[in-house]
Amino acid sequence: MKMGKVAVGGLAALVLVAAGALGAELLARRAMVRQVETALAQPPFLEASHGAIRYSLWRARLEIHDLAFKTDLAAPRSFRAAEVTVAGVGPSLLLGRGGDLALAAIRAQQVEATGGGLQASAATLALDGVQVIGGLQPEAPSSARDALAALFERVSVDRLDLGAVHLWSDAHAVDVAFDTVSAEHLAKGRVAGVTATKGVALVQGGGGEGKLRVALAQLSLAGVDGVALRWIVAPQTAPGDGAVAIAEGMKLGGLTLAAGRGVLTAETLSLAGLRLRPGAALSVASPAALGQLFGGASLDHLELQSVDVRSVEATDRRLSLARLAIDKLRPGGVGGIAAETLALDAPNMVARLDAFEVTGLAYARQGTPIGVPRMFADRIELRNLSAGVKPGAEVTVKDASVAMEGTLASPSGARMEIGPVTVPAAAAPALARLGYDALVLDYDSRTHYDAAAARMSLTQHLAAQDAGKLALSLQLGHYPPALEAPDAATLSLRLMRAELEHLELRYDDASLAGRLLKLYAETTGRDVDSVQQEFAARARAQRQALAGKPALLASLDAVEAFLRKPGTLTLVLAPPKPVTLGTLVALARQNPDQALASLGLSVR
Repeated sequence: MKMGKVAVGGLAALVLVAAGALGAELLARRAMVRQVETALAQPPFLEASHGAIRYSLWRARLEIHDLAFKTDLAAPRSFRAAEVTVAGVGPSLLLGRGGDLALAAIRAQQVEATGGGLQASAATLALDGVQVIGGLQPEAPSSARDALAALFERVSVDRLDLGAVHLWSDAHAVDVAFDTVSAEHLAKGRVAGVTATKGVALVQGGGGEGKLRVALAQLSLAGVDGVALRWIVAPQTAPGDGAVAIAEGMKLGGLTLAAGRGVLTAETLSLAGLRLRPGAALSVASPAALGQLFGGASLDHLELQSVDVRSVEATDRRLSLARLAIDKLRPGGVGGIAAETLALDAPNMVARLDAFEVTGLAYARQGTPIGVPRMFADRIELRNLSAGVKPGAEVTVKDASVAMEGTLASPSGARMEIGPVTVPAAAAPALARLGYDALVLDYDSRTHYDAAAARMSLTQHLAAQDAGKLALSLQLGHYPPALEAPDAATLSLRLMRAELEHLELRYDDASLAGRLLKLYAETTGRDVDSVQQEFAARARAQRQALAGKPALLASLDAVEAFLRKPGTLTLVLAPPKPVTLGTLVALARQNPDQALASLGLSVR
């Protein structure tokens, strides 16, 4: 009997505990519903609706079905989710107590949102390890916008995952989709890393002409600055107009770009240290907006691997590149550009290039009347270039280099070296008629500008094996320090003011002159002696016309002697006093004899 009473008492206690727990659960659920509805009735929310709200005090779990709201914020302007589940909602949040807020996880299904001129949707949204320093209530916000900005400064998230993401905008003419998007360690507006898989973007061209399709297998970002990204999208919020870094690094894998009849693919594209200037709008449909966005861009490093460009319609047209790297890109200059293993295949052109490098490149668009920017480079090099209309008929260049001296604003000289250059008879059939299987050439030039004396000097040498050598030296005074002017007419006028001080052109024959005489003789059905006699007769006729002009007669004698026995022939222009190029042009048209006298022409 006594044991029965104890059992009944224990059962009653259990019933009371269960009833109390059930009552607490019901009270907690009602309180949570009031909490949610009260929050949705306050700024920045303009209107809100929801379906069933379920809350478990013991599981610390909140479920809201069919949640939808609109705000007065630029983003999000509106939000909708079929279901939102929050894990880690304990009594402190339920009772509205202050202090830091920690939520284990947030999950949402069938999410849709708008804001900033964009629309977005995701099949799933997951947040893990959410913390809000100071709780949800900011201190004395001056506006809902300020409150949201302050809230983001206090929020941290261990991980964010999105599934089946879709982002589009009719105004910005862009449509983007990803299978998955993940982000790790979000805090104070910065994200340690972002990864996305299987992305596709469609961009409508300006004026509605054509579309650009971008596809990628994977995208990864490191060190993303959400504040800087907001400045790019909404420049009115930026503290200044200087370029800002939105990410420390970016890498795209399996990239495909398709536009019109062309397709570009790349195994990887990597960027580091990209900085953009806040633009008027992030609108890829507007060339002006893109120009403003990228006009002040800078980049520490860009690298493309395994690039392939081809035509959709013509499968026999293809351009490939093993590697392209750009270092220290800044407005007005590039630290270095390197390209490796370039190949071009087309019906009427084949080309190969092993390597191309540029260091210390500077440029300026101002002051060039023909629209080509002024450029300066410390050094430009290429190695093993071949190009021709078909395989087996390529002209090859083993090495080529250009080294510049001075600066873009004050260039003082340049040195160019090219060679050996091999031109096969298959590429130039006339060579076979001259008896060459191939012509091998070497070229070098040296330019120097003396700013104090306003004098430009130039020397050039071209040597062809078993053919001959050509050497040129030129000196101009009153030469403009830079070829820049507001228009072509002004530039031409400045060049016409330059003065010719000296010119010498020398040719040393190795066999080319004799080959040309022989080819001319064969073409006209004669022998070489007959051709030389013809040239001698023409010289005698010219001699009568040049009577009383000993300098020109001496020059004619030199030409006649060269034709009889090819060797060395030198043409010299040594004006008694410097003569402007404009004067020479005018004299050549009006009085050729006076022009020759002014030039101090001699041939020896």
